[in-house]
Amino acid sequence: MRLNTTLHCRQCGGIIFFCFKMNRKVCYYLTDEEGKAYEGVGADAVSVSTEADVSDFRDAVWGKNRNNKLKDFDASDLKVYSKKEDIVNKKEHLKVTGPVGDGHADEESALYVVVPKKTSPTNSLSNLSAIKFTTNQVSIELNGINLESFCLGRNELLESISNSLSVNRFVLFSSPAGSGKTSVLQLFQNLAKVKCIYLSPFASQPATTNCLELLLKAGIDFNAKSFPAIAEPLIVMIDDAQFTYTNKDAWSSLVKTVPIWLPSSIKFIISATHSLKGGVESPVEFKSLPAFNRRHFLLSEAEARLFLDSEIGLRSDMKYESLMQSIILQCGGLIGALRLSVDGLTAEFQKSHPSENKSLLYYLSADSVSRMARVFGSGHSSPIDDNFKNFLASCFTSGLTAAPPILGTDDAVCLSNLQKAGLLVEIDGLIGFSSVMARRYFIQWLFPYRSSTPPESLNSLLKSCIQNLSRSLLVQSVVDGFPKEATFQHLLMEGLAKFTPPNCAICPELSKVFPDGNQTGGHISGEIDFYLNGSLRWGIELLVLGTWYWRTY
Repeated sequence: MRLNTTLHCRQCGGIIFFCFKMNRKVCYYLTDEEGKAYEGVGADAVSVSTEADVSDFRDAVWGKNRNNKLKDFDASDLKVYSKKEDIVNKKEHLKVTGPVGDGHADEESALYVVVPKKTSPTNSLSNLSAIKFTTNQVSIELNGINLESFCLGRNELLESISNSLSVNRFVLFSSPAGSGKTSVLQLFQNLAKVKCIYLSPFASQPATTNCLELLLKAGIDFNAKSFPAIAEPLIVMIDDAQFTYTNKDAWSSLVKTVPIWLPSSIKFIISATHSLKGGVESPVEFKSLPAFNRRHFLLSEAEARLFLDSEIGLRSDMKYESLMQSIILQCGGLIGALRLSVDGLTAEFQKSHPSENKSLLYYLSADSVSRMARVFGSGHSSPIDDNFKNFLASCFTSGLTAAPPILGTDDAVCLSNLQKAGLLVEIDGLIGFSSVMARRYFIQWLFPYRSSTPPESLNSLLKSCIQNLSRSLLVQSVVDGFPKEATFQHLLMEGLAKFTPPNCAICPELSKVFPDGNQTGGHISGEIDFYLNGSLRWGIELLVLGTWYWRTY
């Protein structure tokens, strides 16, 4: 059910449209794969939106039980059925994108949520010993883990790494900063029931830039062809490997000659961060190694929520659902961005207890996004050629886009650095920004020229943006008699940047839920093309073949 209210804005005479979503109770039973009560529990209920789909309901059930009955499972492990007989007869479960449907408010009409059997890893390591993991939980932080705190187990990722090590001598971690590589290495070392040795060029002084010298600390001597006399498997972890690339011969010797004289029970995990400072490229031998890249390290939405809801996530007085939703959407699963988001909110409100409105307004501000330099880098450059500018603007407003076939030297370096930083990602040959936060972060280079003063009103801003539209670009983008919406979005974004000051953060595609300013307990919802923060706090939506339409918050 939706409750809609239309008001008129005194400031500009425009229409302000409020839309409130209503929640309802849905009853359910947890069952095993045979339809029997899971661990003997009875009926329960969760509250979901009236517009919730099966995925939303499933996530709500998992969220309610994740610290007890479902602590060993992810939300995606659960299957939902409308009838118990469908479970017994092995019929198809409800599609996650389908509607929950009406009813289900009592035990007679309850839904059935099937919990799968618990499985144990059966990975083998060269048929010598299984890599098994303890059940300790440790805290993932920006530069490693805190073994004294609770956090994510990353069990699925650890098992994938274990599977790869069972059939490969080397495994490569290769991803941008803030992906969680060091944390996963330490998780593996802490939880794996095999001997692991962690090495880093900076673990001791003086630092070394030769990987073979680093291996001496693990008792592996390439000159003497000697190694630790151990009967059990040994995993050697080399972190920050990018700082040892200058000695290519050492890496070549390690990768090529290890199988000749080192026993097969000694294996290696090499972890390297993409360098944004140019210089030495990674050794060519790395191209043949099985690799875990940025995609593998991203947290699922359920894991991101678990992180934010944990004791090392958001402070208890800031665990607003709308704020958590916004952080999860903006960060796109990047653990470093999640960590910096939490740290920024904590620092901003260290002496106060912010309302839901204030928490959201700060998170969508320019100050909040400026903290992301730790994960996205700060040495980027603005595009030079018009084709490259239009390509990046298209990525900004349209999503995945084909890269220009020819780029100048400076623009080629810019594109390479954006990909190394994880700001841009390639999917099926097309390129786009990796997350909403990545787009927000790159605005300062994509649109470097900003106004020195804020606009007088929303009307004056829109008028300036419309007057700034490029007729030639609109004509060039005409399809079926009308310009593409993406071109309008691109030109509107350009105008918003041109006519607002740098401290006005521009958040694109903010399809999130805002608290109702009247504090009635409702929320404003909708697909907002651009949200302007700073002192303005305006949301703007562009309707193709319609009219300008704005919402103020």
